[in-house]
Order: sequence, then structure tokens, then C-alpha cells
Amino acid sequence: MGILFGLLGLSPSDDERKVMETVKKSYSSLRVVGRGTVVINPADVIKDDNFKVYYKKAAEIVKEK
Repeated sequence: MGILFGLLGLSPSDDERKVMETVKKSYSSLRVVGRGTVVINPADVIKDDNFKVYYKKAAEIVKEK
């Protein structure tokens, strides 16, 4: 049945599956609610260590200009 859906273009492609896995492994509050609409709790982002690093880098760039 999965092959039939794939032939009809009704099942996700490999690239789409990769994106879905990335979303599942990211923030717990992240939700896809529409065509290209993503909702996430800002508090989750602010607590993220990667965000803190990039925030500091961005602040340094802005300060230099």
C-alpha cells in the first residue's frame, strides 16, 4: 500500500521524511499548524544553548557596526 501511495505522490518523499524527523527531534512545543506555518513557544528557544551562543554572536556583530 505504501508503494501505491508513493507512486501517486501521496506519501512523503525521503527529503520530507528527513525534515519530519528533524522537527520531531527539536523543541517539544514546536507544531506545524498549516501549510508552512510553524508555532513554537519562545521560552523554549530562549532556554536553548545554541540560541544563547548565536544571540551573543549576533550582538557582537551589531555592536561592531
